[in-house]
Amino acid sequence: MTNQDELEDFVVSFIADYTLGGRGKNELISFLKAYPLASAYLVNEIIEHLENPERLYLDKKTNVGKELEHEAIYQAFTYGPNYFPSFAPNGSLEIDEEWAEQSYDEKLYQIHKIFPKYTRDTIGKIISLHKKQ
Repeated sequence: MTNQDELEDFVVSFIADYTLGGRGKNELISFLKAYPLASAYLVNEIIEHLENPERLYLDKKTNVGKELEHEAIYQAFTYGPNYFPSFAPNGSLEIDEEWAEQSYDEKLYQIHKIFPKYTRDTIGKIISLHKKQ
């Protein structure tokens, strides 16, 4: 493997973490100090930070674990907390009728039992945000 290949591998690895972290200015500066030759691969990022000097992060920070948990909450609301996907003969997803007939408040209560660190109001907000996406 050449030095160029190693540098490209470092850049690819950095970009994954950098993107998940919200594309932070300080992270970019630290990386470029350690690997100045990587600047050729990151020209657009550097320019975007120069055009937005007041922003420390170009994107919202991403917390993958939290996002997955929120997705699980939405899936539990939609399909039921103990849902195991099953498909109809035509290939469509089958919905648990018993779960579908429960009230909104009862669904929130059941989900809150699984995710007790969230209040029912917070669970409702998470569900609402996912519906809008």
